[in-house]
Amino acid sequence: SLERTFAVQASRALRVTLVWSDMAAAAGSAKQLLNDLDLEVVSPSGAVHYPNGAEAKDSTNVVEQVVISELDLELGSYLIRVSAASLVAPQPFALVVTGAFREGPTPAPSRSKSPDAAPHPSSSPPPAAPSGLGTVVLTATIATGAVLGVSAVKYVFDSVRGGAPARRIGSRRPSSLAVAPQSHC
Repeated sequence: SLERTFAVQASRALRVTLVWSDMAAAAGSAKQLLNDLDLEVVSPSGAVHYPNGAEAKDSTNVVEQVVISELDLELGSYLIRVSAASLVAPQPFALVVTGAFREGPTPAPSRSKSPDAAPHPSSSPPPAAPSGLGTVVLTATIATGAVLGVSAVKYVFDSVRGGAPARRIGSRRPSSLAVAPQSHC
């Protein structure tokens, strides 16, 4: 499975969409979906949100979307999980996340004993991920037993500079985004 964490920073609706193109099933097959991917979004309190307004995983559609309204949104870290219920062949997919967030978990509060205390030299913080109101698009391929790799990640965030909206667009190279194979999908 592929898991990504996003720290929701403001009360804006969170939309998570998973899409893929399935291969054609044999004519007259009882089940038309051959490669069945699943989307789950886990809130900071542990509530699991399933796609398309359902109360369980979707085993019918190739477009799955979880929408968490501003009223139902919890501030904090959301876990987004893409897994494969069944696969006939490796399956490329795209995951699109839109909302007010930054990629990665919610930062832990500083535990410094003194406001003047300097950080330990070996504990430099990781580079900041883009954040704000925007969209992240991730493309990857999943196979039995592993995510084969992430092909690309694109960030498009809206911000305000000098009173005028500005758009920041960025991406990461696929080589820096390789996902370690995991024992289950």
